[in-house]
Amino acid sequence: MEWRKIGLVLFLAIALVLIGVWAKGYYSKKVFYVEGVKYSKVVESGSGVIEYRASFGRGEPLYVHSYDEEKRVEMGGEQYEIRPNDPKTGHSTSYDVLYPDGKKYRVELFGERNGNLFHTMNRGKW
Repeated sequence: MEWRKIGLVLFLAIALVLIGVWAKGYYSKKVFYVEGVKYSKVVESGSGVIEYRASFGRGEPLYVHSYDEEKRVEMGGEQYEIRPNDPKTGHSTSYDVLYPDGKKYRVELFGERNGNLFHTMNRGKW
């Protein structure tokens, strides 16, 4: 009877450790969604290029090229330029996103804590 109790306690301790290791890796990883596909960082090179991959092999890889005052996102063979509207301060609350077809959208931060981005359409409508 003693061995069963020791075995049960040992099993529960190992299960808790494994759950803790899994939860730390799962909940500490920063992710974002593009068209319903979940992406996370895979490789960050020293030359300012960050590669993101989709979970479970879905979607195409996404690359972010960082420059002094702008970023370029490469996805599916197309390039999108992101420029801050106030580059002098080092951070901005709104950005211009230039699409490959020449369309330009304004993206603004919404909310202080979560930093969600929303784009404004024609005539400033959300």
